[in-house]
Amino acid sequence: MDTLITPKPAWNFLFLYQILKFLPGPLEPLGTAGAPLVIVLLFASLPFVDSSPEKNPFKRGFVISCGLAFVGVILYLTYLGFIYRSPAEVSQMDHPNQMVVLTNKKLPDMDLEKAMLAANVKRKVTGKELFKTLGCTECHTITGLASNKQGPDLVMAKGNNRSHQWLHDQIVDPQSHNPRTIMPPFSHLSQEKVELLVNFIESLKPATPVVLVAPPVVAQGSNDNGAAMIKYGEQLFNAKGCVQCHTVQGYPSNKPGPDLILAIKKDMPNTDWLKTQLMTPQAHNPLSIMPSFANRLNDSELNAVIVFLKSLSTRKATPMPAGMSASTEAQASSGVPTNSSAVSSVGIIGDKEHGAILFHQSCIMCHGPHGNPLTPGFNHPKGVPSLNPIDRNVFNADPQTFVLHIDQFIQHGIPNTEGGPNMPNFGDSHALTQAQIADLEAYVLSLNGVDRTQIMNPGIEPKEFFYMIVTIFSAVLLIAGMFWFLMKLLKI
Repeated sequence: MDTLITPKPAWNFLFLYQILKFLPGPLEPLGTAGAPLVIVLLFASLPFVDSSPEKNPFKRGFVISCGLAFVGVILYLTYLGFIYRSPAEVSQMDHPNQMVVLTNKKLPDMDLEKAMLAANVKRKVTGKELFKTLGCTECHTITGLASNKQGPDLVMAKGNNRSHQWLHDQIVDPQSHNPRTIMPPFSHLSQEKVELLVNFIESLKPATPVVLVAPPVVAQGSNDNGAAMIKYGEQLFNAKGCVQCHTVQGYPSNKPGPDLILAIKKDMPNTDWLKTQLMTPQAHNPLSIMPSFANRLNDSELNAVIVFLKSLSTRKATPMPAGMSASTEAQASSGVPTNSSAVSSVGIIGDKEHGAILFHQSCIMCHGPHGNPLTPGFNHPKGVPSLNPIDRNVFNADPQTFVLHIDQFIQHGIPNTEGGPNMPNFGDSHALTQAQIADLEAYVLSLNGVDRTQIMNPGIEPKEFFYMIVTIFSAVLLIAGMFWFLMKLLKI
């Protein structure tokens, strides 16, 4: 389902791979079995077809010409296979966030905005496309329903009646509204693109209405804490967007707010405290990033949510995911990644070129172009580490050790202790497949001069193999030439 990469075989099979392009559908067996068979039969029949005793290659023009033509065809097919891109991948060339990554050249050291504009000269980008390609979907939904993402659903957020200028400032400089926000600034965007995003957000409408079951009938003056009231409060908790910042699983997460089962069991807050926290959270903590629900909950809804929250003191925790145990809870809450033996991407040989595309999709807004936060013009978010060069405590010349160090962060994420954006848990949330994570890791390793492929297959690089063969062949010719000249000189 990933159209950003064209799967290819090893370089020495590219000519066979390209032959298949000329034999689609039912003719494919001719390429997979027929072509190799014909080549083998040609070589096997050569001693019988050409039985001439002549050994001088200059007197055997037909056979030598056929051999050179055969080598030329193989080299040409190999070249075609090397540069081939699928139609889906070629279409990404018009994509403002793919730039020149889709070529076989290294990423150029050029300004990100200029590169995006250069790749977008063919057609005008829409606000919806920008919203996707800039990675806004990593934190926000636009369905009108609450989700488990870190940012609010933007259709629901429209209920706050934000002005056009407020939305513009939120995109360019979100810290101006909330110094502790985890949203990264998009100050590198042109004015035109910011306007496209604002117009898109203002045009959003809910895809499906939020439907709640009817609230339970409670006698006037009663404080019924029954199952119906708890269920209604939980539905409100989900529908009003609380799940975007909080979990109710019984162990820490990477969301901005605490897990409420742990928080309720630890502090056992009373009804008045919970009511104040929901209506005016800044009364408890002036620096709190939690929004007020004063205009979002009526009295009966507020009572239901409080009943639900208080019921969490007796709720059992959900089972922890593989690789996390009670002994690692403190690590998870403090931002130290856990050691999980269940991670499957560690043993996969990743593709750094595809990893570069994934990096520009999901990571560039926080880590900067090429993982370097010091890139001119890039506004580096607080607390986000550099990947190029990466921290020396994480770096290791051994690719296996290096991957084990960074894999835990990519799989499980890590909270930002300095108030910047949190590192998403790409593995646990299934935002990326394990193969894609392996590709992303390969790219990070390549930024630091470490070859990911050395983990399982040291081998010889194609260029090194080519130079080695040319050197040996040249040496053999030189020795043969010297021997022939010596024989002539001695008239033997």
